[in-house]
Amino acid sequence: MIKAGYNLYIYSWENDLDNRNTIHYHTENKNEVRFILEFLELFRSQHDGRPGRKPGYGNRCDMSEADYQEVLEKANKLSEKYDLKPFEDRYHLGDFTYDLLGGSEWYVYRVFDTVTVYYMDKDIHPITTFEEN
Repeated sequence: MIKAGYNLYIYSWENDLDNRNTIHYHTENKNEVRFILEFLELFRSQHDGRPGRKPGYGNRCDMSEADYQEVLEKANKLSEKYDLKPFEDRYHLGDFTYDLLGGSEWYVYRVFDTVTVYYMDKDIHPITTFEEN
């Protein structure tokens, strides 16, 4: 079943497009959706040099304590902007990031690639059988 509300499908990868993955995330909070859309931009590839994009924290093999603090501060600034509860620490932030991007065996954060948001005004149930007319 797909629940009523906002359903986000977040596509991520690591290294050089290895281990591609799409994660489904559900919320009923419009401000959380707005937060997530900006938050995910923090996890573009650290090697992303395309015009108009800032390199992100995705695809890093390691990070210093200062780097973790920087991500936490940016995330909490966004939380405040959207009137959401701030992250307590980098571990709480890591759990949330894992919920959106998944985990990696080799990288601190996976690379955010795309997100598609759907709004459903009611639950959608799967069809398990077809009746013949």
